[in-house]
Amino acid sequence: MKTRRFFIIAAAAASLAAVATSCDKENNNPGSGSEQEVAFIKLKSIETTTVEPDYGQAEKSVYEFNWIEGGNRLASFKYDVYAFVFDEESEGYSTESYHDRKQETIFTWKEDGSADYVRTDEAWGSNSGQWWDQGTSSGSLAFNEDGYLQQNSYKKDKYSYKQTYEYEGKYIAKIDLGGDVYTFNWENDDLVSVKSNSATFTFTYSSEVNPITKGVNPLFLDILGNNEFQALGIAGLFPAHLPEKCTLASMGGDMVWSFTYEKDAQGRLSKMKVTFPEMWGGISKTYSFVY
Repeated sequence: MKTRRFFIIAAAAASLAAVATSCDKENNNPGSGSEQEVAFIKLKSIETTTVEPDYGQAEKSVYEFNWIEGGNRLASFKYDVYAFVFDEESEGYSTESYHDRKQETIFTWKEDGSADYVRTDEAWGSNSGQWWDQGTSSGSLAFNEDGYLQQNSYKKDKYSYKQTYEYEGKYIAKIDLGGDVYTFNWENDDLVSVKSNSATFTFTYSSEVNPITKGVNPLFLDILGNNEFQALGIAGLFPAHLPEKCTLASMGGDMVWSFTYEKDAQGRLSKMKVTFPEMWGGISKTYSFVY
């Protein structure tokens, strides 16, 4: 699919009523955080449906989270993608599909609160042997004294890189993805802009409170990219309110992502729909959350 390269592998998605049967009020981090006032939301799984009508294609992704009992640490997470032929008459996609690619990440936690991980990627169909990075890779995560992710060190074969994370209080302030730097600007507990090496994203918000400010939340995966560990809730808090739009100014006109939401009877987010810029061909992506 032509747009797959725009979607980060939500390895977390891994980045949603602060009270849920599956959440607790223990430490914020997988390490040694001390915040008690906000519940860490531990999702069981996320299912996404991406529709690309202009390309006649669609795909479904399933993210499964395996939590270590009694805490906020992930033992592992899985990511499976199934591709479909788009069919308007069947309201989205046909019932016939193929298992296009999958990924699994397994964590080993250490006494000092840091973690090592091993990731396995497999691909078939249109992605086999193409841009999808297949094989086994590994890395390590280090956390600061507040329990937030400070460094991700990654290695695959002879290739390696480091990602570093900086904070202002509870919120992410800067991410260096091996030279691709993102600077985050917050006001009144909401993220108002993100500046990269070549672009600036601005956000507008509704008055509706974000039910997941701490925990697994894929809020920015389809916009900023490469922030998979932020989506896991280990890189600071998310905005206090739910964003309505994200705008990227460009020479060809503004590109706008819009967000709509649904909640369940308990006030938890049950669905989030992201509508992509018009110039991308009518693409939309719907996240469904299982607690």
